[in-house]
Amino acid sequence: MQDVTSLDSRLLAVLGSGATPAEASRHLGITEGYISQLMAKEEFRDEVLSRRFSSMQAFKDRDAKYDSIEDALIAKLEQSIPLLYKPAELLNAVVRINAIKRRGSPEITPAVINQTVVNLQLPTLITDKFVRNSNNQVVSAGEQSLVTIQSGALMDRFKQGVNDDGILKLRAEGSTTTF
Repeated sequence: MQDVTSLDSRLLAVLGSGATPAEASRHLGITEGYISQLMAKEEFRDEVLSRRFSSMQAFKDRDAKYDSIEDALIAKLEQSIPLLYKPAELLNAVVRINAIKRRGSPEITPAVINQTVVNLQLPTLITDKFVRNSNNQVVSAGEQSLVTIQSGALMDRFKQGVNDDGILKLRAEGSTTTF
């Protein structure tokens, strides 16, 4: 890479080790905007990704070593079960090896849906026409009833409800909505 400053090279090292832009900005005392500008440059971004890949590969190799130690301890424990001689020491070793944080693969976490919440400031004249339910969800606007529907179900209804004119008609709870 050309024109890499000392700050940029430290930033490459921090981002390449897996830090987030927010963590890197706090660590180096720079703005996330500066990081964003650098990441927009293909050459810089490719270097960060290359370093992250190398870092993850090293973690993966280390995890494989821990896995082989764990496998050996489990095999030793299986051999010792019939003898029942000091199995607690083996179990302790297995527990300690198994408790080591694996870094080569991300932790499995529940799926998180990224949502963007947009707050709108509407005039009272408009908001007075909204009818809300007990959960503060708008269920009608003026005379138009609003329907909440899952995206998958919406697509199914869309495929079923488009008429020859290309107008979508949804039927929900006795009302018809036209798009």
